[in-house]
Amino acid sequence: MIKVWSDLILSGRLDRLNDRGTTFSYDPGADPLQAVSVTMPVRLQSWDARQGLLPIFEMNLPEGYLRDRISRQFAKSLGKFDDFDLLSVIGRTQMGRLRYSGIHEKPDEDVPFQAIDDILKSRRDGELFDYLLEKFTSYSGISGVQPKVLVRDNMSDAGARMSPSFRGATHIVKLWDPREYPELAANEFFCLMAAARAGLDVPRHRLSEGGEALVIDRFDLKEDGHYIGMEDFCVLNGRNTNRKYDGSYESAVMKRAAAFLGPEEWSRQGPDLYKLIVLNCIVRNGDAHLKNFALLYDDVNGRLRLAPVYDVVTTTAYLPKDQMALVMNGSSKWPDRQRLVDLGTRAGLSAQKAGDIINQVAQAVASTRADLAEHVNQSPAFKDIAPQITAAWETGLKDSALRDGRVHTMPETAQPLSVDITHDTALKKRVLTELTALPSSRLAEIEKATRGRLKALEEMPKPSRLELQEKRGLIAGLKLIDQVSQASMRSPDKPVSTIKQINAVKGGFRQR
Repeated sequence: MIKVWSDLILSGRLDRLNDRGTTFSYDPGADPLQAVSVTMPVRLQSWDARQGLLPIFEMNLPEGYLRDRISRQFAKSLGKFDDFDLLSVIGRTQMGRLRYSGIHEKPDEDVPFQAIDDILKSRRDGELFDYLLEKFTSYSGISGVQPKVLVRDNMSDAGARMSPSFRGATHIVKLWDPREYPELAANEFFCLMAAARAGLDVPRHRLSEGGEALVIDRFDLKEDGHYIGMEDFCVLNGRNTNRKYDGSYESAVMKRAAAFLGPEEWSRQGPDLYKLIVLNCIVRNGDAHLKNFALLYDDVNGRLRLAPVYDVVTTTAYLPKDQMALVMNGSSKWPDRQRLVDLGTRAGLSAQKAGDIINQVAQAVASTRADLAEHVNQSPAFKDIAPQITAAWETGLKDSALRDGRVHTMPETAQPLSVDITHDTALKKRVLTELTALPSSRLAEIEKATRGRLKALEEMPKPSRLELQEKRGLIAGLKLIDQVSQASMRSPDKPVSTIKQINAVKGGFRQR
């Protein structure tokens, strides 16, 4: 039998049921706030699973390499090793607010200390992978096929706000097996960079100097040391992990999110969920399954919100024929722009708003290609996989973001224009061409929005690295807008349409 704790308060007990199933019963004194899931309210009747664990208890079980490693370690002493046994091993340290202990024990994480700076400074020597897995495997209640561990560094920036006595994990460290998915940490690092540039909520993430590890600050940990509730879309759909590839983005993700968020929150957060799906399509992430979307909450009966972006990688760099993890409009083939727009309209967005979001994501991915190329110079080992990632992004931009024969980077409504054109001549030309084709009234709207966002960033006392990058992009965008405006005096709503005028703008750009 296993005790189940919600935010360190006893919720109930989990036990085996017959030979294959499990049963969970709430403690007689359990408060409704101690419900283990938004799908499992407190009640007298038990919650039973005929086979295996209920989805909320299975949610954080490791898969793949980490699971195999734990199984080998404990199977001999136990005689067998199933999900119930795995939960009893790694249940003391989990993502989200649930913890598990023995029937006579209280939750005690006591994660070993590990300086994050040492991981970040690690050079490629082949020892980091084995060292971290050996030290932290049994403390790592986090799902996923690729190796990842939970570590504690309450002396780092992310952990400094915690009490010195805090013993829980503060960071996620993601590793990779060079025999299967080389440079996977760098792959995800640049996908997350593109996500942040597209305006999505992305947790702080850093790549180690040797590229062996991606370090992510936990986004389910509050400053007072308490944990935030987290439930992935397998749980929200009542499905076990083995069904994470079942369903569609329309029903299993967007419709399900709308049902749990409610109309008001959906109107605010739905566009970001749509944007994340668009990003996964453009960067060709064929592993955007139900476990890679989640909702967070401080109160199980209160407001829910989208979790920050996580587990976004370009899978077609390793599996060229990979397709979408879930179906969209009945197909798992990568969508063209119109299918993405249709997805947005089915989610309640206007076609124009959906197009704006596609353009914003396309611009973010296009501008991140320069950072990816620069990393090749800093990490020679990355050069073997970089061409495949770049090619996948180019295909995604061309096939999923194309409109009227080209990838548009202009916002279709009054949104700021931020472009990273430092190392991307092709992007410069494309932005200039699109700017010259805009009516002057529309150009003025974009300029106003860009200046407004730039002013807001300049007023921030301590902007982050990503905010500084955005600021540079906004300044570059304003320079291009100013250049186009000066190249021709246009009447309102009349675009620069002559070849002579367009060439004058491009010529002026080359002279600068």
